[in-house]
Amino acid sequence: MLNKLIRTLLLLCLLAAWGLAGGQPVRFNMPERAWLDQHQSLRVGVVELTPPLLFYAGGNNPQGLVADYLRALVLHLGLQLEIVRYPNKQELLTALREGEVDVLGACPIGFERQDDLAFTRPYLSLPLALYGKSELPAAGLRGLTGRLLAVTDDSGLEQMGSFLPGLRVVAVPSQEQGLEKVARGEVVAYLGDAASVDYLLKRQSYDDLEGRLQLELAYDLSLASLSDNTALLGLLQKGLDRFTIDELQEIWHRWPGVDRPQRYTAEVELGWLWILLFLAWSGALVWGVNRYVVRKEQRYNHKLKRSIRRLQRREKALKEKLLSINKTAREYQGKSRDQRQRLDLIDHVLPSAAWVWTPGSAHCQWDEHMYELFGQDPDKFDPSPDAILQQVHEDDRQGVETLFQKPGEARESRLSFRLLLPDGKVRWLLDFSEFTADTAGGEEHRIGLCWDITDFVLDDGQEPEAQSVES
Repeated sequence: MLNKLIRTLLLLCLLAAWGLAGGQPVRFNMPERAWLDQHQSLRVGVVELTPPLLFYAGGNNPQGLVADYLRALVLHLGLQLEIVRYPNKQELLTALREGEVDVLGACPIGFERQDDLAFTRPYLSLPLALYGKSELPAAGLRGLTGRLLAVTDDSGLEQMGSFLPGLRVVAVPSQEQGLEKVARGEVVAYLGDAASVDYLLKRQSYDDLEGRLQLELAYDLSLASLSDNTALLGLLQKGLDRFTIDELQEIWHRWPGVDRPQRYTAEVELGWLWILLFLAWSGALVWGVNRYVVRKEQRYNHKLKRSIRRLQRREKALKEKLLSINKTAREYQGKSRDQRQRLDLIDHVLPSAAWVWTPGSAHCQWDEHMYELFGQDPDKFDPSPDAILQQVHEDDRQGVETLFQKPGEARESRLSFRLLLPDGKVRWLLDFSEFTADTAGGEEHRIGLCWDITDFVLDDGQEPEAQSVES
């Protein structure tokens, strides 16, 4: 188990190191690949922003963090960069919708939305700050409710009043004019991204500005294109996601006077810290999974043992029941054997013959002993009611005829009669019969047993008259 845990942690470490090194190549889906094959350059439309974000210091080449990010992006996509400058935001949006440019280079997120635009995730996230002449309220913007606040025009911050009702906002053409309004007391503070204002303050003197309050708000810039151009948006996001730490460090080193966001100040130590945290998390995850598996196995074993004990109890109960059944079976076997012995004795002393007759049938069913009692050959004699009565003594025929009729209320019969054998001798028979239905609930029939009682009659010394008793 320990070796397996160590191998798992080493594998996770290698994966983390590879991910931090940006070792995986950029892969594109088919629509993205098709867009790249159809274009040689990326046309990016921009509106000049405050330094050090995006500005022109003579000439046509833009400078600033935005421009550096765009140049690094096209290298990841294998395209040429074409930056087109527009005087204001409205003309830039019109150019995008008319196809003059492919992408908006720096769109503030969260302050202004367009239904036909789609945005990448932010590539620049700068802190917002308040600049004033005196100490600003710790409550931030909510503490300035009802007071006038200056922002730069076309920065996206003009919409701040809609997010915080009661906050009064005035837009000015430039940062310089906004800070001057603060210095003259026309507004209580200026709201802008800390990178731009700090960059300006290091180059110009505003001694009257004494207070600064950094807010828990971010000024996020992202790339944007038309929402139906999903292939291009996917390309842009994949290109931004493939920026390495070294590339980000190189961009921000060009602007030493700018406060860098925390996520761009990662050094080698921070990378190792993330690796250690990842390994610790992975170790905790492996430990938790292992503990879960062990507990589940313990619960399973406990349930299995309970099931085994339950089955053992059932097996014991079944064995006891089986022993009881065997004992009862032996008792019944003994009783059956005794009954059989009695029947065998009775049959030995007084052999019986069986017969069956169904009303409406022209024949009776005899066993072999009935043929012996009547002195007939089974292959030659047909046991029909008429043939049977012909062999019965004429004085006893009336009683025997009742056996071949449907009875009334009396269904059982006991009858003794004389039988005339083919050799001229007389044989006395005793017959017990019952008129009943068969076991399947079908038609009724009479079942009878006959005994030869001639010896008993002759030993008595007199010939009894034939008699019939119905019960």
